[in-house]
This record gives sequence, structure tokens and C-alpha cells, in this order.
Amino acid sequence: MAVYSIHDIIRENPKCTPWKRAFALVARGHFVIDPDFPDFYIEDKAIDDAANRRAYQTHGDRVFSHRYMNLVSEIVHNGMDQINARTESVVRTLIHRNINAEIKFGIPLPGMRRVNPAIAAAELAWVLMGTEDISWLQKHTKIWDKFAVDGKVDGAYGQRWRNEFGRDQLAGAIDVLRREPSSRQIMVSAWHPGKDGLNAHSKALVPCPVDFTMQVLNDRLNIAVHMRSSDVAVGLPYDTMFYALLLDALACETKLKHGKLTMNLDHAHIYETHMNDMKTLPHITASTMELPGYSISKIMQNPDAYVRRVKTLAARAYQPDSSLKLSAVAAPKL
Repeated sequence: MAVYSIHDIIRENPKCTPWKRAFALVARGHFVIDPDFPDFYIEDKAIDDAANRRAYQTHGDRVFSHRYMNLVSEIVHNGMDQINARTESVVRTLIHRNINAEIKFGIPLPGMRRVNPAIAAAELAWVLMGTEDISWLQKHTKIWDKFAVDGKVDGAYGQRWRNEFGRDQLAGAIDVLRREPSSRQIMVSAWHPGKDGLNAHSKALVPCPVDFTMQVLNDRLNIAVHMRSSDVAVGLPYDTMFYALLLDALACETKLKHGKLTMNLDHAHIYETHMNDMKTLPHITASTMELPGYSISKIMQNPDAYVRRVKTLAARAYQPDSSLKLSAVAAPKL
């Protein structure tokens, strides 16, 4: 099997329609990519998954890290500085950006600094429980402690997804994915119009990931996440891992194939305190972590085993030996 660029095909065969040539190559067991659209590739079902994985990792494994680095660079060099009144911090900002990754070959890791996918896995398991209580989560991470009052997070994502608004949105989404995968109404929301935003100061947490939608094309599950606000330095790599793990769990639950994850960022920003670190991030080849392969039901049956599984897979995945450590700027002020 060989990997061909569509640009090479055009250069070598100027009189040939490039896509006809591309499909002819695929038919012979090769792999074709378009470097102008690095998340696009033509896949032949006759090629085994291992061959597809190798080809994708050769050219596509850098997709998330490449786009992440481009976004960081764009914010650093072209963003506008503004003072955020809530945190009293200077942030450099761009609006209406997106970043995506193919999940079928693994959980995307940013590559330029070490991350801990087990934290994202623990947070996902906790959210799936549909609770505001953080006692289980505290066994694995303390990231939600600053939002908690008496051990509970008012407006926790799991509470919103599963126990608010009069229905279990996640269970409903799974049901529709099974019964009517062509539906364009498969959406889960964490936003409470009666409590969130518009200077409502009734609680500590206002959701950054407002909602996510699910689309099925060619039996592949795709997820688009709507982020009203994204801390690109600290939060975005973890948010991407969280929703990539969710896509994996939903695909396993519904017996669908893995598709694309798209993170739509309304307000993409880097805090001033992180700016120097972001300017000097090393350009290191990213890796993917093997998909855990746990369904929603399996995670719920044994969430601790799920976190252990992700820890094991993360230890096998390549990550840079980086000492860079970044912390979220501040808990919201009440």
C-alpha cells in the first residue's frame, strides 16, 4: 500500500481528472489524501484497518496538533487584547473559530505538552452519572473542587444532561441514534436559559460547552460541540479529549462507526499569564491514544475500571517529556 497526495496526482497526470485517478489508486489498495484538507481522505473498505491507521497516522495524525498550533499562533499574532471583567485578567481573543479531528483512529493528543487523558475520562464518567455530587470524582481529580459548595456543583453538566429540563437528554439522544440516525434534532444542552448568562449571578458555574449535536452519515457518528468560551491554552486540549471519549462511548453504545469531532469556538482566547508559554510551544509530532472502546453502559457499570483503562492506554501513547504546566486562571467570581 502507498500513500498519494492529490497534488502529486495532478502534477503527474495533468490531463487526467484527478479524482478519477484517485479512485483508481484506491481501487488498487492505495490511500489518497488532500493536503489542502488534511482531515479528508479517501478510504477503501477493502484495505484493512491497520493499513488505514498507518496511512492516516503518516499524514493525518498531525491534524489536530497542526490545527491547534495554527489556532494558538493566530491568537498570539492576530488576536485582540481585552480585559475580562469577570476574572479581571487580560485575554487575547479571536471569535468564531473551529478545530476538528477524526476520532476513528484514536483520541487526539496535542503533542506539544503532556496531558492526562485519565482526567478527561474521570470527568466524563462523572458527567454520565448525572449528579452534582463530586465525591466520586475527587478520587481521580480535584478540578471541580473550586466550583463546589458543600461537595456539590450547582449546574453540573451531568445534572443538566440527565436530570434537568424534565428528561434525560443523553438517553433520548441514544434512543434517536438507534431508531432514526438521519434525524437532525439530536442535541444535548447544558445551558439553562433561566439561570445562565445575561449577568445572572445565582451560581458559580456557567457552562462553557453549551451544547453538542450528533450527526450520522454513512453509519459514522459525528459530534459538533458548541463552546461559548474556550481557554485555548488550558481547556481546549482537555475539552477535545472529553468529547472524543464521549464520541467513542456513544459509538460503542449505538454500534455506529467513529466519525469526526468538531469544536466550534465562539470566543477563543489565551490569558496574558499563559502568553509567553504559548509563544514558545515546541512543534512536536502529536500522537493519538487508542480508543478505550467502552460503551456508555459499560462505563456506568464500572467507572473506576474505565478510568484505569484510559490510564493504561495513555501510558502507551507517545507524549513529550515536557515540564510545561498550565493552570486555569480563576474560578468565576460571584
